[in-house]
Amino acid sequence: MKKLYRKIFLLLLLPVILSVGFSQLPDSWEVNPAEFEFFMPIISVIEINEILSESDNYILGAFTNGECRGVAQPIYIFNQWIYYLMVYGDTNNETLEFKVYNTTTEVVSIVNETLTFQAGVAVGMTDAPIVLHAQDGDLIFPAVCPTFEYDAGDVNQDNSVDVLDIVKIIFIILELIEFDDLALCTSDYNQDGEVNIQDVILIANQIVDSY
Repeated sequence: MKKLYRKIFLLLLLPVILSVGFSQLPDSWEVNPAEFEFFMPIISVIEINEILSESDNYILGAFTNGECRGVAQPIYIFNQWIYYLMVYGDTNNETLEFKVYNTTTEVVSIVNETLTFQAGVAVGMTDAPIVLHAQDGDLIFPAVCPTFEYDAGDVNQDNSVDVLDIVKIIFIILELIEFDDLALCTSDYNQDGEVNIQDVILIANQIVDSY
């Protein structure tokens, strides 16, 4: 009977679990070069989770104040995936922010670095591309866990591990809410230094086992 409860419980959670891996698509990753007067070429590679990307699944986008200013897919040259990104603009000294879109998981990640738009100024070369860094996949956190005793899974600190904790963990994974170190530490149910769907499933199993 308990196995049946577990299957039913996980089945009910399935739409929420899938939302972790298939969050919403980018709002707008389209740019019309004809709308801008100047351009700025950027040649780069991307490190995903501190490892040089070996996949063409990642699309690189440049943005200013949320407006897309350029999009590039990688080209395999010199044994690495290189991005030839043409960024467009009308005004110098605008801050360029970058995002990476994983076409497999449909997840958008923020690039750590920013650049300043300078018309006609090339950044990076094919044999010396700049390196951009992004975090993709599971939420790996640099949290400092408290020294006092706390219950793994009790994310909302109400002295009970239940569906509300699962919902909060999913919100944390999707970065839909602000969270502190304690929330991250309690979300990491299996204490492997990552907050991901495995923690959600383990907590769901614990809830079922408690009945």
